[in-house]
Amino acid sequence: MKKPEVVFFFGDPVVRGSGYQLTQWIQPLQRLSSAHPVTIVLGDSGFLPKIPPHSSVQVVVCETESELDEFFVLNRPAVILYPNQYYRNFKALSYSDALHVFVSHGESDKQYMSERGLTAFDFLFLAGEVAKQRVERDIPEYPADRIRLIGRPQLLDEVVVPSDIPPTSRKKTVLYAPTWEGGKPFNRYGSVYSHGVTLVEQILDDPQLRLIYRPHPFTGNIVPEWGNAHRSILGKIREANNRDATANHFHDKSVFGWQLGFADLMISDVSAVAYDWLATGKPIILTRPAEREAVLPSIGIFAEFDLLDANQAPEIRKIIGDALHSGDLQDRVGRWSKKYYSPTLNPETGHEVFVDEISALIKLVRESRTVSEERVAHRRPLTTTGVPAHLVGLPGAVVRWLGKKTRFVIRTFIPERTRSKLTTKVVARSYRILQDVANSGKPLVIAEGPGSTIRAVREASLLFGPPRDSQPLMSMPIIAIASLHSYFLAQLVIRLGGRKNLSREEIVYLRTAESIKRAIIALRPRHVFYNQLSPRNHFGFRNFATQHVLLWPERFGESPNHNLLPYDIVVSDSPRFIQDAQQKVFWVVESTLMSSDQFISVATKQL
Repeated sequence: MKKPEVVFFFGDPVVRGSGYQLTQWIQPLQRLSSAHPVTIVLGDSGFLPKIPPHSSVQVVVCETESELDEFFVLNRPAVILYPNQYYRNFKALSYSDALHVFVSHGESDKQYMSERGLTAFDFLFLAGEVAKQRVERDIPEYPADRIRLIGRPQLLDEVVVPSDIPPTSRKKTVLYAPTWEGGKPFNRYGSVYSHGVTLVEQILDDPQLRLIYRPHPFTGNIVPEWGNAHRSILGKIREANNRDATANHFHDKSVFGWQLGFADLMISDVSAVAYDWLATGKPIILTRPAEREAVLPSIGIFAEFDLLDANQAPEIRKIIGDALHSGDLQDRVGRWSKKYYSPTLNPETGHEVFVDEISALIKLVRESRTVSEERVAHRRPLTTTGVPAHLVGLPGAVVRWLGKKTRFVIRTFIPERTRSKLTTKVVARSYRILQDVANSGKPLVIAEGPGSTIRAVREASLLFGPPRDSQPLMSMPIIAIASLHSYFLAQLVIRLGGRKNLSREEIVYLRTAESIKRAIIALRPRHVFYNQLSPRNHFGFRNFATQHVLLWPERFGESPNHNLLPYDIVVSDSPRFIQDAQQKVFWVVESTLMSSDQFISVATKQL
């Protein structure tokens, strides 16, 4: 196998159903492979059937961390590409002898496209000016010179109309491409359950319209009612085709792309396919989410276009007719297309911008595999906003209530179970740092790393004796544990007298990382402390007004890597760690590195 200069990393498991994020990049990677050796690294062999048998791109499966480590060490790729922010990127990002580039899996105004987790990447390859403005607004610390506008490479792909879609006598083809229900109410943008059945009924009854129904592959995975609505739509399509064999309405399960040139109008939701459609200049109808908690983008097409409410679904035939003959709508589509998408081809060279940008990064790595100290940049402090009450790990309603009723509340949380246990010494050292900060009278949120043994819990609890100078602690750290088994053992330790001043209520059981995210969003804490570098910590990065501090005690065998970059401050007791961090290949260093003594001095004054 030829050693790759470029790796496309896709660590998702098959059960996640995200194969569409991989397949849409295969043709751009094939074109890139004519200039540079490219390898797709899969984290799950189940995705192998997604790769065309005669693809010019090499494919490797690394299902374990050791296999991935060995692959990177042996091949030393210059550039690693990522189509998403899935937590399994964590291991690949720990390889710092390469440039890490986020290429996304589609353009949209979803919060996902401008989250703090993007700071872990050296470069962002974005579609156009709107995407750049989105990042500049939400991640103001991200260096502008690390943003590259590449347009939408997939628009250059060769598309093939599926062989099983027969011709029709209908005059116009309507593409209905709704998104799924989303994992949580705040991103429940889809219309299958609220609009879908009525929309499809009306379109099927119009003798002038032919329907292509292309639902998101995840539809019905979370909410059963959405799956029922999806199956109802499929049943109505079958019935309509039985009534009129020449109508040939179509349930589309193919890769997205050919539909852009085939259909005359699209109906969609807050979804990447809606933004792809803009490039056609043809009419589009966008739905308004029926979910009350769904957060609509405040800029872009969903702020300017008229949105279709669920109660308007019975009128869709008239709305489609008006849209097909609306010159104003088509003008708006064309105008926004230019805003969202930069040119895909370089007007000066005629080459694909995506390929040219990758070539430039490879040249950069070739010139130097090391980074000088002047490339280490310090972030400016974030504005401290939000309520002084900080609580993590409880249901959203309780969090919001306590945020109003309580002035100083604090919980520590454990993002996930780790592979190696923290020693009592490591836990104790971190808590000593936190004790000094807590005694300064500043409210905190502390993220405690997993793996704390009962012995470590007892040792940590003993650190919190009477406050210095008999001043009451304004914020009292409380230990939270992810393992239910460890939670009950910790309760037993307290009952047996592990520490007289620590009540059973000060041990909290945290169930999911999702609850961390929702709590931090709800409370907007000023500071979050993490006691472990964990892939699950990215759930805490959703609030940009929060300062995120990683406590990195000295640990054998661990070295700095790109996963440090989303944190505002990294604190370590190890001089060697700080030295290694400054010498590592960090093309963008977003973290301020401090010793524990420096941190305590700063924290007691500023936090």
